[in-house]
Amino acid sequence: GGPDPRAMATSAVEVLSDEVLEHLCVCLPGRELLALAAASQALRHLAAGSTVIWQHLSQALLGDPWCHLHLTWSARRGRIADARFWRELFRRATELRAARWSLD
Repeated sequence: GGPDPRAMATSAVEVLSDEVLEHLCVCLPGRELLALAAASQALRHLAAGSTVIWQHLSQALLGDPWCHLHLTWSARRGRIADARFWRELFRRATELRAARWSLD
């Protein structure tokens, strides 16, 4: 077999700055990002705590108008748009357990 992917991921984490890794993560689709994050604890921690990554994934999935709608609604409730907010929005959008539409 070839090189161990986990060892390669660990080496990348050690060599590259968090900003560079975050930029690389933003280039990945959601499924591939989750696979990469599973490669090391440092990558998992970076991905889980990055507002930039989760906001990008949410905007790619939902589009800017829907994201702005959720931001406005959350701001009215006094909630901060941090990594947790974006991660939950992305997770709920991918699960799509409930959807409602009304012209009223």
